[in-house]
Amino acid sequence: MGYSGGPFFPDQGLPVFKRTTAVTACLITLGTLPAVNSFAAQLASFRATYDMNLVWALPVSGVTGVSGTFLLEQTVGCTGITLRQAVQLTIRDEGGGVASTRFAATVWERDDANEMTFSTVNEVAGGVVEAFNGRAVLQGITGAGRVDYTQPTAMTLALPVGVLFPVALTRTVLAAAGNGTQFLDVIGFDGGGPDTLNAVSVFVGAEFGPGEETPEVGAGFLADLRSWETRYAHFEFASPAPEPLFEVGYRLFENGVITNLILDYGGFQVSGTPEVLEGIAPAPC
Repeated sequence: MGYSGGPFFPDQGLPVFKRTTAVTACLITLGTLPAVNSFAAQLASFRATYDMNLVWALPVSGVTGVSGTFLLEQTVGCTGITLRQAVQLTIRDEGGGVASTRFAATVWERDDANEMTFSTVNEVAGGVVEAFNGRAVLQGITGAGRVDYTQPTAMTLALPVGVLFPVALTRTVLAAAGNGTQFLDVIGFDGGGPDTLNAVSVFVGAEFGPGEETPEVGAGFLADLRSWETRYAHFEFASPAPEPLFEVGYRLFENGVITNLILDYGGFQVSGTPEVLEGIAPAPC
């Protein structure tokens, strides 16, 4: 699962990750790994709901509480995979203020990883901050490409050689994890505004064997699968700034399911605990 962006927050504090490679060098050598589509048959259709809560906040952030819900759905179809997600958070500050944010996205990615359509909306206090609709196309798995937007206005964004869409990024991380690779530098486009074209540093951590520390929620769905702790630091693609825009961490299972969700915005961190995790029927052909 490629987590596509997140709720709108102002920049806060300094995250742990630092950029250590030049943006122009942020490409994984895919030839050294199993083919990214080797995991295609293992990705599952599922629906999950996560209870979101504040883990910690730096005093400078002014945040005293965060609560909410993250809905995630992955549907395997005949020619591609659809990802739907919605994050709704209530944020409380030290002055007693309360703000609500909502981020929602629907992404469809073709199985050959060369085409994606997307629709995203970001809201604060019930008002739309930004919304994007469009289609992205690549010239082969390692080729350059373009994004054609229809909302908020007709425009085009060039995509660099080697860019990965969300499902392709998940498959690449799974392939790397299965090969024992721990560190990846890639370029990702999540589907959204030009700021979702990011250099992404990925760390693959502890591996769990089938049935090892399987979460109670969805135990029957996950018991026979391997999984890995993963961490993703997203950097602005065109900027040399050493600090990431945000970080995401989760335990990634072979079928694309995630648990142990962490959203890290530098000044504060939010966790997601699965409340519902179930398999669903794949899309009809």
